[in-house]
Amino acid sequence: MFGRGFPGLGGGSSGLPGLVETISGCSGFGGGTSTSNIVEGGCTTIPTPFPIPPIFGGGDSGKQKIIDDLRKELRDCKKELEDVKTELRSVKSSRDSAWERENKLERELREMKEVKESNDRIIASIKSKIEINQKNHDEQIANRIEEHEEKMSVLKDKNAECLKTAKEDHEAKMEKLKKEQDRKIKELDEILKKTKQESEVKQATIEEEIKILKSRQANELTIHQREMNRLVEEHQKEREAIRKENEAIINELEEEKKNHRDLEQNLRSEQSTELTNALNHLITFEASNRVLKQFLNITKTVQDTSDALKRIQSYCSTESPESNETKISLNVQGLDELKEKFKMEMFQFQQFIIEEQSAKLEILNACKSCIQKFEESMRNQNLLDICLHLPAAIENKSVEKIKEFEKKAKELSKEMDIASDDVQKRIGMISTADQLEIMNGGSD
Repeated sequence: MFGRGFPGLGGGSSGLPGLVETISGCSGFGGGTSTSNIVEGGCTTIPTPFPIPPIFGGGDSGKQKIIDDLRKELRDCKKELEDVKTELRSVKSSRDSAWERENKLERELREMKEVKESNDRIIASIKSKIEINQKNHDEQIANRIEEHEEKMSVLKDKNAECLKTAKEDHEAKMEKLKKEQDRKIKELDEILKKTKQESEVKQATIEEEIKILKSRQANELTIHQREMNRLVEEHQKEREAIRKENEAIINELEEEKKNHRDLEQNLRSEQSTELTNALNHLITFEASNRVLKQFLNITKTVQDTSDALKRIQSYCSTESPESNETKISLNVQGLDELKEKFKMEMFQFQQFIIEEQSAKLEILNACKSCIQKFEESMRNQNLLDICLHLPAAIENKSVEKIKEFEKKAKELSKEMDIASDDVQKRIGMISTADQLEIMNGGSD
């Protein structure tokens, strides 16, 4: 992680022995197929907690809550590992920031050194210039002295006063030039002194900051290592506690599972008996329902026959029955068809009840008794006479015979109505619960 070491802490990549390489080498930290326990010098792999087997058959809400709590604790444990990982990344980021600050301070120190070297070069240059100026000045003075001596030699003989004045002017100029030169040298010395002092103060400050930063980082690393050791120890204790709790729960679940199997076996036995009874009841109910539906076809045919007889009676009771000859003939023809239909339905019903032996005995007996009365009515001699002789009586306009057939039709219709009412009474003798069950189509 660190590209350079702290001076005095080992230096280079070995400045923090084993810590960074150990942390970055823990591939299972924070989750995945395995979790890693961070210790100094390497990782100790801890197996992933085994999955909690589901409760056989669903279990009760209490056991499910225990499993949910256990899974929640496992998730909390993983979350704590993620928090440790986040804290580790934060420490790494802090150390990277510290390195950046150190690098910045080093760059500033280098810059100060470069400034100092630049100042030294400037001072050396200034000194060189001063020496050159001094040399030039000396040469100028020498030249001027030489020129002056030449002029003085020329003028010496001419005017002693001019010589004195020229000498005084020369000395004044020399004094002024010397003072100016001394002033410039003093200013340069002050600048050089001030630059040295500022450079020394800034360098001392930077070195002190680097020293404080190194001390602080060493303390932070020590504290972090202790905290990591504490977290690892706590995590190991929590995992051990969770493992023991898991073992206890698994043992308890195994016991519950065994009890559940025993209970389930008993329930299956009871349910098998109940289902057998229910199935028998359903078979009986459906068979009875089919018998009644087939019986209702016969009942409807008898009712249609009774209605046809009532119409014939009505047509014959008029003052001129011959005027209703067509209607009477149609109804007589309908009686013949209903008789044939009744015979066919009777045959089908006899075959049907042979195949439906599972129906309720009371319903079978009631249907058989009612059918016997229907059969007596449908085979009545009067019905046969109406079908055979009434059309001829109408055609011959035999009022006496027509009235006789009217009376027979009335009696026969009344007899069939009585038989239908008796059917309702016989069916009503069946138990109320069974009757409701049949009429509702098997609501159970």
